[in-house]
Formats: sequence, C-alpha cells, structure tokens
Amino acid sequence: MSFIINPFRFGGIAYPSSPTTLSFTGSNQNYVVPAGVNRLRVKAWAAASGFYGGVGHGGGFATGEIEVTAGETIVVVVGGGGTVAGTPSPATYGGGGAGSTSSGGSAGSGRSAVMRSGADLVTAGGSGGVNSSGTKSSGAGGASTGQAGDAGSSTGGGGGTQSAGGAGGGTATDGSAQTGGAAGGIYSGGGGGGYFGGGGGGNNRAGGGGGSGFIGGAISDGTEDLTAALTAGTTGASGGTSGGAGDADYTAGIGLSPASLGSGANGEVLIY
Repeated sequence: MSFIINPFRFGGIAYPSSPTTLSFTGSNQNYVVPAGVNRLRVKAWAAASGFYGGVGHGGGFATGEIEVTAGETIVVVVGGGGTVAGTPSPATYGGGGAGSTSSGGSAGSGRSAVMRSGADLVTAGGSGGVNSSGTKSSGAGGASTGQAGDAGSSTGGGGGTQSAGGAGGGTATDGSAQTGGAAGGIYSGGGGGGYFGGGGGGNNRAGGGGGSGFIGGAISDGTEDLTAALTAGTTGASGGTSGGAGDADYTAGIGLSPASLGSGANGEVLIY
C-alpha cells in the first residue's frame, strides 16, 4: 500500500484503472492523466551509486499521492545509475553529479520523481558517488535528508535537505535543487540527485553526499503532521539495497548498487 498523506476521502476520488510502470530511458517521460481520473498514487525508486572500490548505496524510495486533472501531462524522471566509466565519470540523468575530473571516482546516482511545471511533487533521492578507497562509503540517498559521504583523505559531500543542497567538500561543487554537486580533486564521488542534491566529495578519496527525498507536493488537508508524513513517505537506502526493496511492488534489481566494479542500477516509477 502506498502512504496516503491525508485521511482517505471516499467521495469523488478516481484512480487510473490500470497501473503504469516507467523504466529508465535517459530523458523526461510524459504521463497523460486518463479521462475521469483526479488522483494518482506514486511509488518512486531512485537509482543506485556504482562501485569503484569504495562502498556504494542503493537508491532511496518515496511514495505518496497527488491530485491531478484529467488530460494534464505529468513529467516523470526515472534516475540513472551512478557511472564509473571515464575520467570524469559523467553526470547521470536525474541529477547525479559527475565524479572526479582526474583518476578514479564515480558519479552520483539520479533521483526518480514526478513533476508539474518543473517542480518535484514526489521525489526519491539518489545516492552519492563512491571514491576509489575500498573502505569508504558514499552517502545514501532518500529520507528527508540525504546522508553525508565518507571523508576519506578529504571532506565528504554533505547530504541534501528539504531546503538546500549538501555542501561540497574541498573544491567540489555544492548540491542544488534536483542536482548533485560534481566531485573535486581525484578519486572522489559526485553528489546524488534529489529534491535537493548532495554535495560532491572533496579533493581526495571522498564520497559524494546523498540527495533528499520529498513528498511535499503530495496531497495535504492541513491537519496532519507533515514532518511525520515526510518521514513515513520517504525511505533512505540501506547499504547496497534500495530503500524500497521491501515494498510489494518492488522490481528485483532496481536501485541496487553492485558488489564489484560497475555502474549502479537504474530507478523506476510506478503510477497507479
């Protein structure tokens, strides 16, 4: 069951008659609200960070409902897994920040989200990119605040919050709305995409920060505790596993970080 922010109202609510699953394409996708429908339930799984010697994280998870108008177009972002190819590892679709410009280091992973007029309504936060140290971790994405990346030999990227991107370590770039910061120096990871992205990892062997999750654009009747709602509706990644791996609609392998050299798995969005 998806998390419903306000008490369920029986009269006049119409959901789609069949679910739609949107997979990674590397570009924005349009969902046209079917005739007669005025409410969408959303489950979003963000992409995972890669493995580059350092320890990556799975993608975050978010679930909520949005009020819609029949015929309107909702834009869907399905995040791409953090890349490890190239120097730098290029930025990933969904706002994952690029890895170090020289030597090893992986990009942050992309957020998954549904949007209206460019603004995120429901967001699953992506995880930060890893450094090339075998014992250091990236920052996990998701939850109301992304996790900071491990420092390594420099400063790890800060996690994104509900109001600001995570601070970049050293010469790395700060995170910003929807976008993780680029890594600085060598062997460091980029920040994860999110409602606000994580900061890039610092100058030497530092992990990128995770991006934040968000359900503030979902429905609210003004009486509920929105802080509690946000905590219940967004889930951070745990280790290499997706934050939403335990959900009944989870597709095996989505948002999973590998245990050996390679890019992270992409995200997914379910609308029903």
